[in-house]
Amino acid sequence: MKKNLLIFVSLICVLNTSHAEWIRYNVPESPKEAYFYDNVRIIKNQKIVAVWEKNNLNYFGYSDGMKYKSTLRRLLIDCSTYKFDVSSIRHYSEIDLKGAMNSLDFDGKNFTDIPINSPEEILAGIVCKK
Repeated sequence: MKKNLLIFVSLICVLNTSHAEWIRYNVPESPKEAYFYDNVRIIKNQKIVAVWEKNNLNYFGYSDGMKYKSTLRRLLIDCSTYKFDVSSIRHYSEIDLKGAMNSLDFDGKNFTDIPINSPEEILAGIVCKK
């Protein structure tokens, strides 16, 4: 299982260099934010779906002392248990993933329940059906 997860995460990193096709999805709880997922780089491995999510803000967020206007996250979604984990997050100082960047990578082993009415729940509803 661990070997398969390592291969899966490695494949995600390799495919990260390919061209993205960002599709917007609505998050009623966050009307001032724009959420998108990359329809090209969705990867399924048995019950786990890996998907890139982009979030553009109309305001400045803060992370480790950095003001940011957009984020890029790699989400791992377990469609069978409806749990998720963030394996990578990048904060950008400008909208649409531009400008200075602050990045964090995680091991992809800390799956938690998907919150109700969250961006993750809406995205899981989309990608788990594909």
